[in-house]
Amino acid sequence: MGSLKTQAVVLRYANYKDYDRILTLYSKEYGRIVANARGCRRPKSRLLACSQLFCFGEYVFNQKSERLSVTSCEIMDSFFDVSTGVDTFAYAEFILNVCEEAALPGEGSAEIFSLLVRTLSELCSGKRNPLAITVYFMLKLMDISGYRPNLDCCSHCGKGGETAYFSARDGGVICRECRADDSVRVSPEAVRAASCLLNGDMEAINAVPAGLFKEIAAFLFNYVECKFEKRFKSRAFLCHIA
Repeated sequence: MGSLKTQAVVLRYANYKDYDRILTLYSKEYGRIVANARGCRRPKSRLLACSQLFCFGEYVFNQKSERLSVTSCEIMDSFFDVSTGVDTFAYAEFILNVCEEAALPGEGSAEIFSLLVRTLSELCSGKRNPLAITVYFMLKLMDISGYRPNLDCCSHCGKGGETAYFSARDGGVICRECRADDSVRVSPEAVRAASCLLNGDMEAINAVPAGLFKEIAAFLFNYVECKFEKRFKSRAFLCHIA
């Protein structure tokens, strides 16, 4: 028996028994963690606040064999404001879902963790369009995860110049001659804007015309689902509100 202490964000939870919850968290040092928050659903439980979706804090776990139980948490941010709007909540939940797919048990990533916390903070601020923030998050997460999309030349033949399509299977833009069955039409402006976001920081969002984010999101959703081999249920709703 031992203890584990790490910063983490609650990605998902499932109610268990009468008062418990099973939490899935992303931690800075240990990647994806699954832990039991015993009694957290009791009204006066000290674990009630830290067992909520989006909660970011320094968690302490009791470890017995391979099972973890939350014993305490110093909350650093609840990201409460992402839950106050239907649209913002939907984007934030999608971000958690994608992060869970990218996370591996026992393999933490300071880059992914920092990106997740920064993204939730930006969504809370309300200063930028949540779709724009989500597009930036997807591009950066895919890059960190080893799936950096090729936006420079045809991913099939390598020919330079302006491309006309994006193929999730081929991992990037493709030319007219190499058009694949899974390809979607994409404008040169959208490709350049996506490249700007991929190579810049969060402030690069300000340099992208607002009308291009929906077009970028259309091929990025396909790309993320292709590489993680996961169909995200929330995607249909996000496409509807974008």
